[in-house]
Amino acid sequence: MRAHREETDASRAKAEDTARILLENADLPLVIRACACMILGCSDTAPDYLHWAEEGVRVAELGVANTSVVGEVERRLLANCKKIRDEAKKASEDDDALQEVEQEGDTVDGDDIKVASYASREGRQAAYNGRVLR
Repeated sequence: MRAHREETDASRAKAEDTARILLENADLPLVIRACACMILGCSDTAPDYLHWAEEGVRVAELGVANTSVVGEVERRLLANCKKIRDEAKKASEDDDALQEVEQEGDTVDGDDIKVASYASREGRQAAYNGRVLR
């Protein structure tokens, strides 16, 4: 998770690769699975970031449902996953709106696209940074 918070493309790619490797393990504890999903849900390179953000919420909810006593860890994990999912949904809507404009043939200032893309990525990253289990 620390590698994903770093500002370099190489460290984020390493974190995302590690998350994908972890998710291949069917016996992975739910907390770790949800955290791996959050990393991929914050990705600015993976086309399936929204899927992973939604999967993180599903896994966190499963963890809460399977726990006899819901503690602070479970509540924070679920809240973090939901925040990332919400930011991923906003980013996906922004991406869809930009694609719609491009398909309609409307002219869009390249700076507008960069700003919208940057805002989407930064929103997901802000949802992730400082809000994960420490």
